[in-house]
Amino acid sequence: MARINPILLRYYREKQNLSQEDLSRRSHVDKGTIFRIEAGRMKRNSQRVITDLAKELKIDGDKLTASEAEGLPAPDENLLSPKSQLNVRVAPEIRNALFLVGERYGVSALDVIEFAPLLFHLAASESLKARTDRLSALRSARETVSAFSGRFKHLTERLLHDWQAEEVEVLEERSITRRDLRGSTIDQVDCITDARPLEYDEDEASPFVVHLRERLATVQADSQTDRLEGWYDSGGIRYEICREQASEWFGGDEDAADSLVSGRFSITDVPKEIRAGGTEERVAWAKAKSEEASARANEYFASLGLGDLL
Repeated sequence: MARINPILLRYYREKQNLSQEDLSRRSHVDKGTIFRIEAGRMKRNSQRVITDLAKELKIDGDKLTASEAEGLPAPDENLLSPKSQLNVRVAPEIRNALFLVGERYGVSALDVIEFAPLLFHLAASESLKARTDRLSALRSARETVSAFSGRFKHLTERLLHDWQAEEVEVLEERSITRRDLRGSTIDQVDCITDARPLEYDEDEASPFVVHLRERLATVQADSQTDRLEGWYDSGGIRYEICREQASEWFGGDEDAADSLVSGRFSITDVPKEIRAGGTEERVAWAKAKSEEASARANEYFASLGLGDLL
């Protein structure tokens, strides 16, 4: 198999005043394939694709597969597949989680980041749909109960009809309609009855957090320790994943693995020579950094008159 030069495909396509969709329709080559070729994301192309595209562009197939070695300029990555800088600051444990997920699944941190919006959308949609389905099941159950109306002449009808429960149901329905993942809007409406359970903690028991926790449990093997603590207003999202990869990276030293997973230092702080070295060097470095972090924390707490807490 040969590789179509993305610059040349784009050049000849635009020379014919064809959009990607036009070329796809005329050549019977999938539009997504054409897009990926022009974005420089395909390493090989079948002879059929080369032939069909070349035929429609009225050129020989070898003109599409001409390489840099034949005097053509190298594809400009920013031109073919533009990138923009994402300037965000995250907690060390989140940065480390990116590294550990990459270690577990053999992907880059960039792959994880680029998938993140899609995966969040998927999880959010699942959560809202699950809440909708539960409301539907509840209403069906209520209809079944309502069929007993008038059958208990010696008891009040509140046995079968709880108007306060139905009011809470309306609040949940409105929350779902507003795509309120955390269910926060339920507290923003005056309600005759208290819609929340006693000692409810939105940070750790909101609908979205509960959904993610349940989904995590369904895919977790007995040996895994992945867990989601919560989505906190002040502390962000707190979770722990891929401890097994952290332990493996440190040759089974659980203290060093705990320091990495809990964010006592960032993976980007580890010198390249240490990262490329053996596990003993990594463990020694991690231990030293962890001790430094503890010393700084204890110094701060001591300045407040609290003594050593770590």
